[in-house]
Amino acid sequence: ERERDLVRTPQIAPGTEAARHAESFWRHVGRIDDYLWVAEDGMKMQGYNGSQCWDTAFALQAVVDSGLAAEFPAMCRKALSFFERTQILSTPVSMASPAAPYESLSLRRRYFRHVSKGGWPFSTSAHGWPISDCTAEGLKALLALIRVEPTLPGAPSGGPSPSDHRAGAGGWGGDFVAGKWSQFPEERLRDAANVLFTLQNSDGGWATYENNRGHGFYEWLNPSEVFGDIMIDYSYVECTSASIQALVSLRARLPSFQPDKVASSIARGGRFIERIQRPDGSWYGSWGVCFLYGTWFGLTGLAAAGYPPSHP
Repeated sequence: ERERDLVRTPQIAPGTEAARHAESFWRHVGRIDDYLWVAEDGMKMQGYNGSQCWDTAFALQAVVDSGLAAEFPAMCRKALSFFERTQILSTPVSMASPAAPYESLSLRRRYFRHVSKGGWPFSTSAHGWPISDCTAEGLKALLALIRVEPTLPGAPSGGPSPSDHRAGAGGWGGDFVAGKWSQFPEERLRDAANVLFTLQNSDGGWATYENNRGHGFYEWLNPSEVFGDIMIDYSYVECTSASIQALVSLRARLPSFQPDKVASSIARGGRFIERIQRPDGSWYGSWGVCFLYGTWFGLTGLAAAGYPPSHP
């Protein structure tokens, strides 16, 4: 607080443009701690404010797939509420934020912004940037929880009434009482699918944050001394597999939603995964423990795309 006072300029008149900029500045300062952490060799700053959405998505999919959801109904419903709140530019609060108007087609074209609405981030809604595999895993977890929620015992404590639900208007009242999550707005599921459709590359695979828009020679301009292949975004087996699985889950939930486009997207992704398999049968992972991680996603992606176990 003392350091803040040293640089604060009390001469700025309230309500002026300068005052508004100063307020924005200090709001940003208040979030710096979210990105700091202390390691064995000193203070570090990370690129995210955590990995909450990513971790929660995998954890809750494991709970559902292992048949343990009924043993932890409160946890599952809290996770549902978390995924609902974290979907980017999809809640009444986020749609009322200054960021919402920039999602319009005209402003996205003006500022060269990719579509964000309907995606999921790596961490929380404060992170705000959609990522292909985070969107996919968030959607998979949400659909899995919605599927089992009516069978869970008990009812969540508190939370708004189901009358707060405004399907199709982008509004969602928050936590539903037991058995009501099945009414989750289909519009928001379609928005998530749209993010995945737009992030699929021409080679059939999915990159992370954006489509592949450049050329390999851009890497000659790489200023980093420790990271390679960072100047453009590439298609990865992990992102491709997760996106395929998410579209398969969505097709089961909304079979009439653009069936041809969903089928084509899944098939193109499957061919990409098949094409990049290494001669020894493995896949190179880029976002985890290399071959083990990559092969896990390669196999699950092909299985989701309809490849039989007997496929060579």
